[in-house]
Amino acid sequence: DGIKVIVTGEDSVRIGALQAGQADFIRQIQAYDEKQTQDQGFIIYAAPTRGVNDSIAFRPDNPLVADLRVRQALLHATDSKQIVDTLFSTNYPQAKSVIASSAAGFVDLSGKLKFDPQQANRLLDEAGWKKSG
Repeated sequence: DGIKVIVTGEDSVRIGALQAGQADFIRQIQAYDEKQTQDQGFIIYAAPTRGVNDSIAFRPDNPLVADLRVRQALLHATDSKQIVDTLFSTNYPQAKSVIASSAAGFVDLSGKLKFDPQQANRLLDEAGWKKSG
């Protein structure tokens, strides 16, 4: 008796091995593979993060985003709820802060992270950006 561990760096190889019966379980199922995996009778265990949420960070020394108002405009111009609803599953809730809601020190900042195209446009105007096209 024993356990054989196979390391695969490619998502499609991992999910294919599971669905073909070549693996009894796998780790790291992507959101887009969850439904088909569950439809085949597999159980998905998706523990929430207890640390830092996925995010995008800009280098403020980059001239395109050096102005704080531009970075704030990008935040308000991004509909993160639509991104989460389109690309992810219920196992990936929309972030309410940089750190996960289950992490020590969590503060709900969702009020400051709202999708607001008018505010984004105002901030870009203030920063001197002009619409083109």
